Amino acid sequence: MAAGLPTPELLDADIDSAHRSYLSAVEHRRLRTFQCRPPAEYLYLDNRWLGSAGLLTLARLVEGGPVGRDGRDRSRMVIDPSLITALIDRWRPETHTFHLPCGEITPTLQDVSYLLGLPIVGEAVGLRVIGRTWMEDLEVRFAAFDRLDHLGALEAHPSTRGPSKKWLLQFQATNLHPDADDESVSRSFEAHLLWLFGFIMFKNGHGNTVDKIFMPYAREIADADEDQVPTWSWGSAVLAAMYRGLCDACIKDDDRARFQSCALLLQLWSYERLAVGRPIVDHSPYELQYYGDLEDDRPTIGTLWVCPRERTWTNEQARRTYPNFVAELDRLKADDVVWEPYSPQAVATRAPYGLLSWCTSNSGLRLTKTCLVYDIYVEAHCPDRVMRQFGYQQPFPVPRALDRISRGDHRYFTIHKILDLKSKVFHSVTEDVIFQCRLSRLGQPCSSTWVQKLKPYVDAWDEADEDVFEPIGDRTDEWYQHFLTWYQARTRIRVTYAETQQVAHEAMSTDTYTRHRDEALAG
Repeated sequence: MAAGLPTPELLDADIDSAHRSYLSAVEHRRLRTFQCRPPAEYLYLDNRWLGSAGLLTLARLVEGGPVGRDGRDRSRMVIDPSLITALIDRWRPETHTFHLPCGEITPTLQDVSYLLGLPIVGEAVGLRVIGRTWMEDLEVRFAAFDRLDHLGALEAHPSTRGPSKKWLLQFQATNLHPDADDESVSRSFEAHLLWLFGFIMFKNGHGNTVDKIFMPYAREIADADEDQVPTWSWGSAVLAAMYRGLCDACIKDDDRARFQSCALLLQLWSYERLAVGRPIVDHSPYELQYYGDLEDDRPTIGTLWVCPRERTWTNEQARRTYPNFVAELDRLKADDVVWEPYSPQAVATRAPYGLLSWCTSNSGLRLTKTCLVYDIYVEAHCPDRVMRQFGYQQPFPVPRALDRISRGDHRYFTIHKILDLKSKVFHSVTEDVIFQCRLSRLGQPCSSTWVQKLKPYVDAWDEADEDVFEPIGDRTDEWYQHFLTWYQARTRIRVTYAETQQVAHEAMSTDTYTRHRDEALAG
């Protein structure tokens, strides 16, 4: 921390010293944007089991298809790296919320349900032990896949950390022979699931490969009978993975840094709640064309932002980039936020024929205190820090995310340990090395040891609906002002560096935008 500037009460000194908001607001660094590249390929759906698994609507959101006036085929998912990066700057690992001038706000299980249509009930998506012969087993299982004749023989699987994207794309539904047997159809479905897991829901740092832990999940779904398809709590797992990705990203500033999480969820959440970087779309109610023949093939609230309607931006907004979004978030007020986008009236206006059942079912889980689990990661769910999002009075103070899980169990034990080593011994250690160390399970193999460590949290998820926060009353403006007075004095609510003294600006050819104006305004 800079001399004379104590760490705000809600923040952790070790984390804050490397946080992007500190680097920008205190050290006056020019931060860089993250890479947020969605898959370039289009995958058309064979939906016979996706609905039963609770994944059909998410697959609809990212499938290829006609978009816009020209009707050309292209992926419906377009990610804005400037918007994603501006949000990352506000993320606080200490609370699992974005810290804005108008208060704390965060994606919760409610958002995952309404935006992506993913189930939040079911078993937790915990670690699976994968054998050393996983690649050989995978090739044997897919060897008899019946492809179109002109495609030739299957390519061998390259030596990678997990299933390769290029290899998986050989088995997409459009490559199936018209007379393919059920086994080939199942393998095509398994490949589609692995692609969906690895490149949409749980994007990782392994490049063009899928994490091996998803192989058993994909196979069990693909091989199940149609009336016995297993369902896991994919919604809680995606949210846990996104919390993890945000916590990783908020201490990075590197030209090659990538946001390793479900960028689609974060962007849809922002579009729905914040008028920053939001596209102009037709807000007329969903037509019948958005409703399939199956009960599981229905839209979500998030469908609006990726459906085949024309998306446009104003000339001014189209030219705005990351620094402008940072400045806009610095000026955000409470009445600039859509706090309750899923009210009955809002849902009826957008979807008069109804939404996917996963959007509205199991509402009791949305205020759960139970920790979220994904792979080896345990993440605190803190809806009590953002009760205004549910229409309730905001209590304060409430425990931080770091206060809800023991340091020995939570992955931030590793952050503190490595940051401590960095400051005391390894002064040349880079943030990339820190990131790689955090994801290495501290040198321990992927074994039953980790399964046992996670078992208490995996088991606790089965009772998540019985461990919920109780609201203290309905929201009132007067009470929220009391909360803001308390909150704003205990955190960093602005990221833009503030010029406290008038400094004459000398224009240079290296200036990419009028940064000095935002700094002067902040001061």
